[in-house]
Amino acid sequence: IKGGTIYVGIGRRYGKTGIHSQLGITSEKVRFQYFDELYILSNNGRYSIPSYKDTYVTLKVGAIHDFKFTTVKVDYEMLRKILTVGVGVNF
Repeated sequence: IKGGTIYVGIGRRYGKTGIHSQLGITSEKVRFQYFDELYILSNNGRYSIPSYKDTYVTLKVGAIHDFKFTTVKVDYEMLRKILTVGVGVNF
């Protein structure tokens, strides 16, 4: 699977805590990969067949909070139901 996403968002900060919402466009290209035991169809033992290419819109909401030495960020992608948690170090 190869893909990419670009997001445009808006947010608001309240002290050390912020909330945000992002609208994104995702493009995915899926190829099925098979192993060629006899090396007939390929020179490296693998060949792939295109399955599909899909482009869709996605929506993300999240929050971010700054502590003294760390920052914690939580995002939830509503359409794909993916929760992302990130931790950063403040210098």
